[in-house]
Amino acid sequence: AKVINAIRAGKYLHKGRKIPIANADVPAMIFVVADLTDRLRQILIDFNATVTPDNQGFYGYHANHKVYYEVMDYTKMLSDATKRHRLFYAQLHLVDNH
Repeated sequence: AKVINAIRAGKYLHKGRKIPIANADVPAMIFVVADLTDRLRQILIDFNATVTPDNQGFYGYHANHKVYYEVMDYTKMLSDATKRHRLFYAQLHLVDNH
């Protein structure tokens, strides 16, 4: 929330420049990639996060901070990336699909 508040206040610098925003009420989006331990799952459930249909992540909206968030399991992210790249390399005929 500190970074989001700094951006909204016009105080956050990226490469020496402020990040322009339309106004302070613009919702933010946060993506988190982590190992979904039992403890992290319980914390997300306690925050009323919604579990994804594949049970490998959570998502939700924090109204007080005006933030949409998504938490994805590291193993799922790695698996999805491998699948995407495999298809890309297959189109380039760089992998054996047998």
